[in-house]
Amino acid sequence: MDNMDKGRILAIDYGQKSIGLAVSDTARLMAFGRGVLRNIPGEEAFTQVLLKLVNLMKVEDISLVLIGLPLGPNQEETVQTAKIRLFSEKLRGFMKISELDIPIEFIDESFSSYEANKILSGIGVKSVDQKKTEDEMAAIVLIHRYIDFKP
Repeated sequence: MDNMDKGRILAIDYGQKSIGLAVSDTARLMAFGRGVLRNIPGEEAFTQVLLKLVNLMKVEDISLVLIGLPLGPNQEETVQTAKIRLFSEKLRGFMKISELDIPIEFIDESFSSYEANKILSGIGVKSVDQKKTEDEMAAIVLIHRYIDFKP
């Protein structure tokens, strides 16, 4: 493992209503949920989300930000893809202001929510309760995909 493959990863599962978060260990072998942020409309609320993310990056000593990117059935960009790219640019701006030089990478998030729900069902979480942790689990799934499939 070279230096580029060390350090904690912050995975972000960005959704219309909520943003799931997960962080890897420094060896990038495991992932741990870091909760869900509510994605409330409005510039002030959005600024608070960005500030919380930047703070989490500092506290967790993040070396890579991984953002799930929804692609269409033929790997094409969608309306939601454009929203996530805009979110990543705003996040990048807040990182720069905070003097954080952390790379942002995108990963295909197709079926990550399905996979998250399958995992939650497998560990006995009732379907009624799955929605509460689905986004956080989807972020964990993104880290594992990155770890498992990184060339």
